[in-house]
Amino acid sequence: MLKNNLLKRFILTEEGYRKRLKQSKIENGEIPEQFIDRLRTHLQKCRQMDGCEQTYEGLEDFSLRYQFFITCDKPLQTHHHHHHFIVNKA
Repeated sequence: MLKNNLLKRFILTEEGYRKRLKQSKIENGEIPEQFIDRLRTHLQKCRQMDGCEQTYEGLEDFSLRYQFFITCDKPLQTHHHHHHFIVNKA
């Protein structure tokens, strides 16, 4: 909890890690394995700060909620941000 609060204080929030994940590009001299490890770290931090389960279903839920979030309008994003929800399987 303290670690999460410190990360949030330094703008390293779930949203910050999501941005890093989405905007990451391979750096000069970086080999593919290093780039993938960096992406993996950003994803793990997003999931950790989101509080999603560390299972396949947790990753699925996290991915679906994120995709929903980036495609909806601003008022719905605000509602979603304040009311964390789980995607139910049909």
